[in-house]
Amino acid sequence: MVVGTTQKMRWLDSSAISNSIELLVGSQVYETLLRNNPQTGLPEPWLAQNYTLSADGQTYTFKLRQGIKFQDGTALNSAAVKSSLIRAFVDPDTISIFLANILNGVNSAYSAGLGANASKAIDTPDDNTVVFHLAGPTSIAPYLFAMANTAISSPTHNDRTQDQYVGTGPFSFVSWTRDDNVKLAPNPNYWNKDNQNPNIKSLTFKFFASATAMQSSLLTSGIDVALWDLTPTQAKDLSTNSNVKFIQGEQGRYVAMDLNNGTAPFNNLLVRQAVAYAIDPNQIISTVYGPVASLSPTFFPPGYPYISNAFGAKYHVNVTMAKQLLTQAGYPNGFAAKLEYSPTQYGEAETPLVTLVQQQLSAVGITLTLQPVEITQFIRDARAGTPQMLSFHWIYDYFGPYQYVYNIMYGGPKGAWAKYMGYSDSVSTQLLDQIRSTTDQTKLPGLYAQLQQRATTTIPLVPIGFLQDHFYTQPYVSGLQVAFLGSSAANGAFAKVAFSR
Repeated sequence: MVVGTTQKMRWLDSSAISNSIELLVGSQVYETLLRNNPQTGLPEPWLAQNYTLSADGQTYTFKLRQGIKFQDGTALNSAAVKSSLIRAFVDPDTISIFLANILNGVNSAYSAGLGANASKAIDTPDDNTVVFHLAGPTSIAPYLFAMANTAISSPTHNDRTQDQYVGTGPFSFVSWTRDDNVKLAPNPNYWNKDNQNPNIKSLTFKFFASATAMQSSLLTSGIDVALWDLTPTQAKDLSTNSNVKFIQGEQGRYVAMDLNNGTAPFNNLLVRQAVAYAIDPNQIISTVYGPVASLSPTFFPPGYPYISNAFGAKYHVNVTMAKQLLTQAGYPNGFAAKLEYSPTQYGEAETPLVTLVQQQLSAVGITLTLQPVEITQFIRDARAGTPQMLSFHWIYDYFGPYQYVYNIMYGGPKGAWAKYMGYSDSVSTQLLDQIRSTTDQTKLPGLYAQLQQRATTTIPLVPIGFLQDHFYTQPYVSGLQVAFLGSSAANGAFAKVAFSR
């Protein structure tokens, strides 16, 4: 089976993977203690046979399945689980840091002694038992144990070199030709035969330089499946082509314009408000994305619980208001700024997106210089907090609305993306802490409503919409599971695929 994508692989390391294709490929090799059920998205036992939670909500005890081996023959045991996670926590830029954040004794996700501090919070009383001591009860812990970035790697192959990717998953790593392909083969000793497909003798992920090249390969049977990202025009054309089959994926990838709250001129709230009044999400969705996207009135996808229209109700295109706000901010003649974006990562719709934003902001006197960069440099720049403005695309690392708002609105040393973009609001942090720690589900609607209302006041970024994944396969392919690909459930994506030419 050959799967095509225009997204780029930067690494296969379980703790570092973050974009959709990295999650999908990595989840074939690695597995997690819990796995999100592909139908419900809820965490369930996986490498762990079962787990218990203490009465105070602060201690998780996992019992591992016995007899599981890594693809190199090393036994899966409690020591391997602990060493894999501690190794991940040592690098402060890995997304597994979400789990480290909730462990007892970890005061800062970016402290020099993070690995050592986290180690004290993980006990291994015997080979088959792993105990995690949390700093406090939290409703999101099961999702973190099911997050693809907390997958367990072999303790004998853990030095992050390109050719050493060893987990317990249904496929084993064979080779990686950067910017061209990654090849996997069935794991002959895989523990869960119901989650392994005997129809697939090899699995190759092919990387294309353009959506046009990927579409051509699909139509000439060069690939069996086309995943991320075809353009909206291509999706429309392929939807009427009887020689390919359409598969609807998730509506989870966020599109927004991120403003660096920590640097001028966007450290001025009035400027951020002016941008919110100048950008027209309706025009962007209809012009750039068409039927494969929907407007976003908030920071998590349509259909999610606790959603409100706070942002959409307050901000609508108003050039006069935007100019007045800029004048009050001390920019009566506008200003110049730079917008970073990564067209090689986010597809051929990315340039039309930022070009339209450039036009909309020019109407209120803001002159944008558009700077395209490769995705690795894009992320490095963001982590350094250097871009004034950048195009923001993101899909959850773990499931649920908290992940979206935490990523965008939790500032300070324990923050995620918000930390990079200088967002720091004590009210937002307090609300997020309350959402995370509450055990009273009846309080969540009110807390989420307050948080979304707070975003309309502080403007961490300007929401535009959510993209609907649209995938295509050859007509002889069936059974591809594309739900919850942003989570550990991706390791079952190919388990039921059938070929019937």
